[in-house]
Amino acid sequence: MYKNSSMHFDPDLDQILNRVYGAGDKINSEPGSSAASFRQSVVHRERVSLELKQALNALRDRREKSQQVMRMKAELAYLKTQIARLRELDRQIVTLRTRLEKEDPEGPIVGTLPLDEID
Repeated sequence: MYKNSSMHFDPDLDQILNRVYGAGDKINSEPGSSAASFRQSVVHRERVSLELKQALNALRDRREKSQQVMRMKAELAYLKTQIARLRELDRQIVTLRTRLEKEDPEGPIVGTLPLDEID
């Protein structure tokens, strides 16, 4: 019945769905059926319903984890591009400082002091 579900999901989910939705054909709904078989079918449906709820909770948890991983990957990619931009800016700053030192070797360049010496 549910053979085309994604392989990323729990492999037992198909079996649970088949039991829940495929079992409806087998249950007797005749007025003459015994109370015991009716009770048994109700207990069976409750058990299968509980299994389905647990499977759906597990699926929801996996979806949330995968969304967290995707958000972290996106943020990591963003940070990598920012780092690359900062490295390029650093190279440009070093190039400009070198050029300024060559043009005016006597004067200090603003911003060249180590951070410890700045109050």
